[in-house]
Amino acid sequence: MPTLRELDARFLKYVRIDHPTGKVCPEGHDHAGLYEFLDNDGSPWMWSPRPYAEEFHWVETLAEADGLSFDCPLCYKKWKAGKLQGAHGIHVWFEGRSAPPTIGLDSRGKTARWKILEGSTGLDDLKLSPSILVVAPSCGWHGFVGNSGVPAGHAD
Repeated sequence: MPTLRELDARFLKYVRIDHPTGKVCPEGHDHAGLYEFLDNDGSPWMWSPRPYAEEFHWVETLAEADGLSFDCPLCYKKWKAGKLQGAHGIHVWFEGRSAPPTIGLDSRGKTARWKILEGSTGLDDLKLSPSILVVAPSCGWHGFVGNSGVPAGHAD
């Protein structure tokens, strides 16, 4: 059973960047109708249909995290056994944190959030509820992170 560290788990922070000017690219431009975001030297770095950008930053602690990213345990096992090229990632978002309801949707399009259970302080003792179900054509992992009989800090 791989640990979250073996699954390259990382804490995620959601960051919203509001567009400072509201400038939309004009007709004839490759990105016509999209908001153009500029970096500090005035060069375009992103275009968006919304007047804001969404970024996800790696953070060090559970206290500052809005979610968790890790390699799929089922695909990880297949990869380690030489039966798969690589593992896809799983992203879960925590209840009561700042990730908006438009990210982390389940297979029905509803916002899905996981509760951090009491006693969790980081990757090595993280416990989430409920179980996590991955619905995808190539994978059907269903498991827990650190509760219901699965050792803390594990996903299996």
